[in-house]
This record gives sequence, structure tokens and C-alpha cells, in this order.
Amino acid sequence: MANPYYWLRRIRKTREDERLQRERFEKYEPSYIETLEAVEELGGEDLVDELAEWLLSYARVEHELPRPSRVREEARRICHENDVSVPEDSPIND
Repeated sequence: MANPYYWLRRIRKTREDERLQRERFEKYEPSYIETLEAVEELGGEDLVDELAEWLLSYARVEHELPRPSRVREEARRICHENDVSVPEDSPIND
């Protein structure tokens, strides 16, 4: 089990070889951090791990990083599947 910053380093390394993806990562990073931290607060490290593994898998399969809105959508799905309620004011509801 790892914290959100561990996963951000892994995601960054996955796409490090392509300049455009690095720029996109830098643009998306604040939203990724916010989403991963919100999931950790709501459901703990296991849910963070699940979301981060999905994010890495998406990047490998699609050869691009998911938009922050797609990551939040997946975070909501993961929370729902694990019976974790998401407050209306949660950052993953943006």
C-alpha cells in the first residue's frame, strides 16, 4: 500500500520518455494529487492503490494520460463499488 505521492512518481516515470506527455502530466498533476488524496481520505490506501493502478494501466494501454475528469469518474466508481460514500463537497465530484 502506498500514498498518493508514491503513485505520482510511478505515473511520472511511465510517461517520462515523451515530452508532450511530461507537459500534460505537469498540467494534470495538481488534479491527480487532489483526487488521490480525496480517495485516500475517504477510503484509505487500498482505494488509492486501486485508482493509481487503473491510472497506470490506462496510460499504458491508451498511450496517453487520462484527463482529470476521467480520473475523478473512476475514483467515484471505485468508491461506489467499495461502499464508500462520497460527500457532495468532495473534490472527486467536480
